Amino acid sequence: PPAKTKEELEREAKLIQIVSKPIISPTLSKDGTKILYYAKAGGNLEAIGLDGKNEEKLSNVTILGLLEALWQRPDKGAAILTYIESGAAKRFISSTATSGVVFLPANVTAVNWSPDGKQIAYFINQKESFNLTIADENAQKPTVVYSTPIPDFNIFWTEKNKLLLVSRPSGVAH
Repeated sequence: PPAKTKEELEREAKLIQIVSKPIISPTLSKDGTKILYYAKAGGNLEAIGLDGKNEEKLSNVTILGLLEALWQRPDKGAAILTYIESGAAKRFISSTATSGVVFLPANVTAVNWSPDGKQIAYFINQKESFNLTIADENAQKPTVVYSTPIPDFNIFWTEKNKLLLVSRPSGVAH
């Protein structure tokens, strides 16, 4: 039989490559028609169609050392971005609709969105304790709700009034 054309092979493929460059934290857009992501090189917010076409740049903010984006649920209207600067992790909230940003305190060790996206929870290192703090989606009105000497919790907000604190895996933990 004759060799198949590239188009025939693509139609038969079960997986297609949508983005060919390194990206961070891809997610579906609110309407489900695009994939939103941050480009690893430069940290720009971009979008692309589900077919890998119509790539567009949604922001021109350069973020060097970007590590992670935690998308606001459920509408993806903002993301908490983590980047490295001078050897330390720093975090800020970036809106997908505007160019404004809100920086979180420098000593935040873990962060996550509430299920409805209206609040954030984060741990702040206070030398001898770590304070679990709840604030609104703009990091305003922070309230400490729990304090622990344990330094390495990840935060998972499972329900409106329930947070799951999971210790990070470590070979030196007791």
